[in-house]
Amino acid sequence: MKFTQAPSRQNHRPCCCNREIPESCGGSKDDVITTYPMDTALGVKPKYNPYIQSPQMCGSCHTILLPVLDSPNPAAKSVEQATYPEWLNSQYRNEYGSVGSTSRTCQDCHMPTGYTNTPDKVNVPIIQTRMAIVQDLTLPATEHLATPDQLNVRFRDAGYRRHELLGTNGFLLQMFLQPIDNLGNNEILGVRSMDYMTGFTTDLEDASDNVVQQAQNITASVAISKWEVSGGKLIVEVTVTNQAGHRFPSGVGFRRAFLEVQATMAGKPFWTSGPTNDKGRITDFAGSVLPTESFAGGKYQPHFSQANPVKTSDQVQIYEELVQNVDHQFTTSFTRRDFDIKDNRLLPAGWSLHGPADLKIPEPFLEATWPVGDALKDPVYLAGKGQSIVRYEVPLPAGANASNVNVTVSLYLQTMPPYFLADRYQTPTPATGGCDIWPANWGRWRIPILQTGSS
Repeated sequence: MKFTQAPSRQNHRPCCCNREIPESCGGSKDDVITTYPMDTALGVKPKYNPYIQSPQMCGSCHTILLPVLDSPNPAAKSVEQATYPEWLNSQYRNEYGSVGSTSRTCQDCHMPTGYTNTPDKVNVPIIQTRMAIVQDLTLPATEHLATPDQLNVRFRDAGYRRHELLGTNGFLLQMFLQPIDNLGNNEILGVRSMDYMTGFTTDLEDASDNVVQQAQNITASVAISKWEVSGGKLIVEVTVTNQAGHRFPSGVGFRRAFLEVQATMAGKPFWTSGPTNDKGRITDFAGSVLPTESFAGGKYQPHFSQANPVKTSDQVQIYEELVQNVDHQFTTSFTRRDFDIKDNRLLPAGWSLHGPADLKIPEPFLEATWPVGDALKDPVYLAGKGQSIVRYEVPLPAGANASNVNVTVSLYLQTMPPYFLADRYQTPTPATGGCDIWPANWGRWRIPILQTGSS
């Protein structure tokens, strides 16, 4: 089996750059394809190729092997992104003759045939439309128009698919929206908010809603699996289950998910783990930013589990990847990944340390799916169920008992943690200077995945 991967970050591009693309994003196999506009304008004639329906095509960009430029070993390389190998090492795989117990392709999840927008109460199970809008006979007549058989795009009752390769990056969409000038544009980032084809001005907001819809419905689940008061302590166990076909989070390593647990007595909070301030920095119960948010003294949050419980307010379960450069400094660089320090991002269901029994995943791609650090000591995490159980042992205040204590657990995602943004500001430029006018509080720089409570 041979993997293909983008040799550099510059090669990471949408799959529509593939030269052999069918009229339908889903790759519907038929001969009713309007080829004239693309052939005339670009000199490229689209044609059907089943490869576009294969996760291998997705893996050609979502498997990234890069050189480690600051390593004393000139041949050193690092798998910077392993989303496709993660999928192969899961029960969702269905390639190279190996089929998982619940196989689903990348396209099944990320190119749906319908559209749902819960806030706007929109639910379209099957999208029926034309694939493209071109200057054909449905638009006002014009001179020198090609013939109808060369231009008209077929209306599809089925087979149309939408790209939902969102990366759960709602923050980027919000950045595009602020600030907006009197013409409705973001001149700092060079983003036009109005769709010049339709005139709509809600596209970015609709895309943000789509991010939240995906994050809260097909990403992960959270449940309180144990709750008791014993020995002056509140004992809580939280089970987090990955619902994605790859790690959660996946892709670039600086994305992180974390648990916020709040304990209240008679409705008043007395203990928290994982709250954030208006800059998105994780704090303790008193509101002080944790030293681990800037890796002060080389400190970071370990992986917590049933055997390694969270006991104090300055401890928090963060699902993340952390790497260091050759100088043992934490970094977000893609090409200075010398030392793997931590990787406890939630594994997909069906994951195995050795990979599927009937599929040999080549190195270093299999190793790129392995956890790093304390997660290797967590039997629940390693069991292949895509789960993590975190135990909390919370000291109770005077007067607290099982009848007046409540716990709320929330799972949040940050695609741009504060330490990542801090790295961007190290070099003053007109672009980073413009960031000063961005609002301080965008939902505390986090996307809520799920919340649950118990009393």
